Amino acid sequence: MNNDTLIVSEEKSLFQKKINKILKENVSEEIIKDLIKLHYLKLASKNENQYVLVEIYELLGSELFAELIELINGRTVQFPDRESFKESVHI
Repeated sequence: MNNDTLIVSEEKSLFQKKINKILKENVSEEIIKDLIKLHYLKLASKNENQYVLVEIYELLGSELFAELIELINGRTVQFPDRESFKESVHI
């Protein structure tokens, strides 16, 4: 791996290794998408409740996720639990 493309030369964490791997293998659009995902994974590592953001990002992809963030715009959204949702859509 060329040191010019490394974020850190001495990888001390999985996060640093992943960033360096991304820079080595992917094109710029993929780098940005992966860095967004890594950012949310880093947040989730500090607060497990934030992991849902990673799951939503993975489910929607970067473009729809960005639209969702813009739509919510800092507001709190509460989703029903599975059972309540099943009951509300039961036909």
